[in-house]
This record gives sequence, structure tokens and C-alpha cells, in this order.
Amino acid sequence: MRPFQERCDAILQYLQNHPDAGDTVEGIAQWWLAQQDAGEDEVLVEQALNHLVKQGLVARHVLVDGTILYTVARRRPSA
Repeated sequence: MRPFQERCDAILQYLQNHPDAGDTVEGIAQWWLAQQDAGEDEVLVEQALNHLVKQGLVARHVLVDGTILYTVARRRPSA
């Protein structure tokens, strides 16, 4: 499996196991994916996160200080 797809799958798996989790690119690379591959490439992790955001699977939250956190995307109830 390609490294990009591996990162996407690992992020989604982590969020499935920890649905209330949220972190920065750096935190995700260091803590969420550390067991899989020490020294995760943050650029590849960020690309994977951007891809998952576009798919509507991950949400991006910008805090007041500019920090960006990523969490599982919550589905809105339909009317």
C-alpha cells in the first residue's frame, strides 16, 4: 500500500477507535501514528488530512490563535 493511503487509513482507524480525539498535524504524526512508523513525515500526514477533509471524513478547526486541529467529521442530522 502506498504511504499516502496508509496515512489516510491509519488516521481514520485512530479516529474510529478514539472518536473524541483531536490534534494538530504535529501531534497526529507524533502520537497517533507513532506506533506504526517512528518519525512520521508531517508533510505526508498533512496531505492525508487535507484529502480526508475534502472527503468530509475529517474536520479542520482553526482556533483563535491560528492553531489548526483535526477531528472526526460529525454528520449533521438531516431535517
